[in-house]
Amino acid sequence: KWMPTYSLELRLSYWEQKAKDEFILVDGLAQNVGKTLRQGADFGMSWMATDKLTLWGNFSTVDSEIQSPGADRGNELRSIPSYTASTGIAYLFTPALTGRVHYDAQGSSYINEANSGGKFGKYNLVNASMDYATSWGNINFQVNNLFNEYYEYVYDNGGVDGVIYSPGDGVNASVSVAYKF
Repeated sequence: KWMPTYSLELRLSYWEQKAKDEFILVDGLAQNVGKTLRQGADFGMSWMATDKLTLWGNFSTVDSEIQSPGADRGNELRSIPSYTASTGIAYLFTPALTGRVHYDAQGSSYINEANSGGKFGKYNLVNASMDYATSWGNINFQVNNLFNEYYEYVYDNGGVDGVIYSPGDGVNASVSVAYKF
């Protein structure tokens, strides 16, 4: 973590995870994938540009590999996207009203350890929200997937159902109220 100024914070990290006998759940049943390796890098930043404007972002990469002998050796693990990213801007319109816009992205991933059937799951979504602070709590209005991008989670459950396609939500809005007591 590095803070070159009081208003700018940068974070960088490298990580790895090694497993000797990794188990995954496929259709509710545990299956042993064996020896695996995951490694990645994460970068994050937060900049308070003014007393009203804040910018932030995060980017993470992930590599996974099956290292046990067998047909899947060297392949990627299922459902692990190659990257995830988020960036956003928050603006304090008044002491009580804050607006936010943020962008979320994810890379695609294989649907099984054989790395067959293609890669799925990539998306780029833009979301916006407004928060109004009251003396008794908070009111939040949120619009997700502003540009109505089609995206889906695809999963090979290895069972009778085969490959399952689950679409993500289109453009949607919500209002929530948080009450403090």
